[in-house]
Amino acid sequence: MDKNNELRSALLYFVDEAIGYRHSLHFLRCWLETGEQSKLEGLILEVGRENFVDLQPLLDSVNNSADTSGTTALQNFIYTRGIHRPEAPEVKISPMPNLDDSIPEYVEGNAWVMHSWVEANTHKNLSPYFAIAKAYGVFQEAREDFIKIFDLLELMFGKDTTLFSAVKDNDIELLGQLLSNNYYPSCSKHINALALSLTTHPDLNWKDALSRNQIKSKLWLIDKMNELDVLPKHKSNMFNEHTNVLVVGGWVGMLPFLADMKGKFLDTVTNIDIDETVHAASASLNSITDSTFRTSGKDVRKLNIEKYNKPIVIDTIVEHFEDHGEWVKTLPSTATVILQGNDMFDVPDHVNCHTTLEEFIESCGLNNIIWAGELNLYKCTRYMAIGTT
Repeated sequence: MDKNNELRSALLYFVDEAIGYRHSLHFLRCWLETGEQSKLEGLILEVGRENFVDLQPLLDSVNNSADTSGTTALQNFIYTRGIHRPEAPEVKISPMPNLDDSIPEYVEGNAWVMHSWVEANTHKNLSPYFAIAKAYGVFQEAREDFIKIFDLLELMFGKDTTLFSAVKDNDIELLGQLLSNNYYPSCSKHINALALSLTTHPDLNWKDALSRNQIKSKLWLIDKMNELDVLPKHKSNMFNEHTNVLVVGGWVGMLPFLADMKGKFLDTVTNIDIDETVHAASASLNSITDSTFRTSGKDVRKLNIEKYNKPIVIDTIVEHFEDHGEWVKTLPSTATVILQGNDMFDVPDHVNCHTTLEEFIESCGLNNIIWAGELNLYKCTRYMAIGTT
């Protein structure tokens, strides 16, 4: 899988886990990862269903030249829904009019109906019959080259309006727009911002950052903050002081980004990561959020946490720090501390893993535990503890 496909696949994993599963998106992602024609066929059928069109006859005829059901299906589609022009895909030819030739005297009237239809649908001196002929021609080409069926599908449904356009156009931002417009309009701002960040910063490890385990763990944390009422109040005023959320090892800023997408306000966020190559991406990604977002490249163990008002320290990378519990004990008692670790001992830079939740709690450095629990993930268990020192 090339880099572009990897990034598009990562975006699809994100919307699947963070927003909701769709069969059509599943087939597109599987095709990006495997290149198998069967996945494209699944995509075609699912998008057809989403648009209330049975595309099985088209597939059958493309895969079997002796099958003529696709020709009939295409004809019916054009007659009932119209078709887009190949030279100007933003222009759609209206469905062909119904004619009544049951009585000879109607012939002249029918001729005028067809004349009016041709006149109304002529574009740049090209008759609508040109577009119809083109559609049938592309249909025949698809029998020799399967991928051509997506040229036909764009003539039928329009260019850049369905996931069909994401097959032949590998633009990540286009995929974001298609996801926003067709599936998740309420999250369009966040999906398009993520697609832009993927495009602008392609060399970062988005595959890991947007993986199921990463997204599940962060959503779990946000849900528990909400459930335990430790989220900042929505707006600061004279009666409600600013809250400072410090995200330790915040990487590309996915935690505050996800919280905002879920409608959870984090007030003032400092995304702390000694790897400064991720700061531009995290700042760009979180520029759309309601929270005030900042980045820091300092070693968090040398940061004076006491200078921050009402700090909430979120550290989801406990496994990366030796003597982590000793550092936690140095945090001010005014801080709410949220810690996550895991049992992934096989990862080379994991130096502080734990076998059980009890072991994690015992070594985490918190004096007062408000809540603790574990989450079963793919090939690992995630531990979390929320409390104070």
